[in-house]
Amino acid sequence: MANKKSSTAGDLVVKILGFMVAAALVSLFLSIVLASELEYGQIFAMEALTSKTFTAALPVCLASSLLIAILVFPGGSSSSKEMKGKDELENQHFLEKSKYDETLAHHYFDELYKVNIEGWPVHTQLIGKRMKIWFGPKYHMLVIGATGSGKTETFVNPSIQILSESKTKPSFFITDTKGELYALHSKKLEKDGYDIKIIDLTDPYRSTRWNPLEKVYDDYQRSLNIKE
Repeated sequence: MANKKSSTAGDLVVKILGFMVAAALVSLFLSIVLASELEYGQIFAMEALTSKTFTAALPVCLASSLLIAILVFPGGSSSSKEMKGKDELENQHFLEKSKYDETLAHHYFDELYKVNIEGWPVHTQLIGKRMKIWFGPKYHMLVIGATGSGKTETFVNPSIQILSESKTKPSFFITDTKGELYALHSKKLEKDGYDIKIIDLTDPYRSTRWNPLEKVYDDYQRSLNIKE
């Protein structure tokens, strides 16, 4: 963590120095251009370095650059604090397995029916004949992997099975382009009390659908059979 903070401080110093140099050069350039002592063609000539304009403008430019740098970087760390947030996420590292129990919520699979779960399952381990599961905080989860690398097998399937067993019974919105997740989990989810809705634009008759004109049509058909 100390290395991280020193690296951040070093980056900040480089940024400030770079800004000061750039501001000084720009201010000096503008001062010489606006001055009537030298013509535009002499700005980059040696006369500019010995002119009274250069001597008078240099301390003013440096002072103004320092002032601008202080205003732009008031504390030197305000922007990094905003990025870190209260948990200083950028200083976090991979959690060692020896610290799972003291850091993460954990439950056995056969106890999930009486536990309200918040967060995602991040690790499982078979201990004897019982499956122990560790849950991460209630954050968003992004899983990245190439086709066939095992994202569904190692994360999606276990997450559906584990979370649907919990007392919380969270709702799921699952993108299942191949239909394999529906085939694998639908019967078990229905047995656990889930009401499954399918949105299939390629097969509307199989999909959950709603016709806004259905009631109008039914009312019209009933009106035809009303006896006068």
